[in-house]
Amino acid sequence: MKKLFLIGDPLNTAYQIEGLTEVSFEKKGNAYQIESDAGLVGAVEFLLSRKSYSPSSRIYNCFVNDDAKIEKVLENNLDARLQDFNQGIDSNVFLARVLTAANDFYLSKEKLLPREISEYQLRAKAYYTFVDSLRKLNLYANNSMLATLIKDCRGTEMYKDGLLWGRSEAGNLINLPPEPIKKYIKSFEEGAVICKEGALDGEMYVLLKGSISVQVGSTFVAQLSLPGEAIGELSLFLDDRRSATLIADEKVFLYVIPQEQLLDFHSSHPDVFLIIARTTADRIYRVLERINRFSYAFSTSEVDQEKLYSLKKELANKGRSELRNLQKQFKEVCEAANDSRLTQIWERMQGLEN
Repeated sequence: MKKLFLIGDPLNTAYQIEGLTEVSFEKKGNAYQIESDAGLVGAVEFLLSRKSYSPSSRIYNCFVNDDAKIEKVLENNLDARLQDFNQGIDSNVFLARVLTAANDFYLSKEKLLPREISEYQLRAKAYYTFVDSLRKLNLYANNSMLATLIKDCRGTEMYKDGLLWGRSEAGNLINLPPEPIKKYIKSFEEGAVICKEGALDGEMYVLLKGSISVQVGSTFVAQLSLPGEAIGELSLFLDDRRSATLIADEKVFLYVIPQEQLLDFHSSHPDVFLIIARTTADRIYRVLERINRFSYAFSTSEVDQEKLYSLKKELANKGRSELRNLQKQFKEVCEAANDSRLTQIWERMQGLEN
């Protein structure tokens, strides 16, 4: 294998590759072979630059086999490549497998984290999930008290940490036509299970109308309510089991896209692969940032161990009072607004400070 780029290298170009690739996420880390022999490689950082993240250099290492065919692809040509059906599929398969490798790498590190950090992660994630549910609801409720509460919460360190470990905010929405295409539409009544964690079904969902709860095990982790949100999109490119259960909070209308209808769907929604690629790039970045947030927890140097000792003391109870205060403030908003949608979120979020 030969080097294509390394962590810290300048961002010059992406590449169209025909050949085997390996990636790694530390300067001298173990490599993960990517079971994909074609597609856009080195596009992650350019896809991120369209959003609030602006990495100035490579965030992972990439190697290709010695006889790989390599074509440079300039940033201004990426969108067209990703909107092409065949190149869009190949590139998203590559990105999905890089994300899988990044998740495996993260899990190998996460189990080394001290208990104090792991428990704080859960509290920060709960805080973020709560606030993000309120943010999405207030797009429609337009409650001024709630808007002030959300604004204050989103400026806190705990919210930012929760964003890092929680589900990504939907910044990349599939453009929907003025009149949705009926043959893709399915409806689900309130309380219906749309898909189950662990299922193998290979379908993508695109939210048209309504609200959906995301559960992992019996734990609520997110609420989806924005038209154009893609859900389960990686199942189009990987034969993985569902990572969560989706439940309709109210009557929900969705596009349901099985793999065999993807070509037809792409003809009417040509941006679908570009949107999915941006979302996957965002997830890759955030997984690696989770490790960087507490990188010294994995170091044996004396300086880093001193930092870790101080951090463990700081985080032992951090977030408990913030969650209690958030619940108290939200309860006051609920009582003033008398809105059943707010009450539903309030009931779901009891006991978060534990």
